[in-house]
Amino acid sequence: MVNAQVRGTVNENTAANYLEGGNENGATTSIFFASSTSSFNDKLLTITSDDLFSVVTMRVAREVRAALNQYYARTGVFPSANQYSDNTYKCHPTTYDGRIPLNITVGCAVPPANFADWALGELPPWFVSNNWNLVVHYAVSSWCASTNASDISQCSSAGGLTVTGVTTKGRALIIATGRRLGAQVRPCSSASNCLEDVENANGDTLFVPPVRSALNNDRLLLVAEAP
Repeated sequence: MVNAQVRGTVNENTAANYLEGGNENGATTSIFFASSTSSFNDKLLTITSDDLFSVVTMRVAREVRAALNQYYARTGVFPSANQYSDNTYKCHPTTYDGRIPLNITVGCAVPPANFADWALGELPPWFVSNNWNLVVHYAVSSWCASTNASDISQCSSAGGLTVTGVTTKGRALIIATGRRLGAQVRPCSSASNCLEDVENANGDTLFVPPVRSALNNDRLLLVAEAP
């Protein structure tokens, strides 16, 4: 602290108690970087969009994981996926790799059945209003998106999805994508437009943990693991 700055609870929302030299007033010509003196000790740290959104996307992924687990606890199944080509955002029977579905009620199960839709507040409203469903990849075991009794049993005991390096099988997983890389397009028109790892975009049940680099900004998160 310098000058007359006070940093108690009552004063924590006053910029002048943390910044000085004009930095506290929001002007575009402030002294953002200078040597420390007895009346100035602010330090400048830049935050890139990649720095910020690598954290934001994982928070989104965790919130979606919680929503899917709540749905599973309530219904006993996970929803099938939304196809990249379907802009009604509904789930499709036998589609186990795609986007998080926003509409789950119409014929989403095998054998044919109508799943329960999202409960009020189960899927965060901001997820829909900010179009996060367009950049979050979702995969679910076919056993776990079925109303067949034997499939439900297999989902519970064996999962169905394999992630390299993880000993337990997954029932479902999500991959939060970052900004587009190379020739990718947004919104994604296919899994390969969203995901950098070929193994994660080929539609099978084997996945690899993405390794972040200049050529890969995906983040994988298991939704649920079999015992």
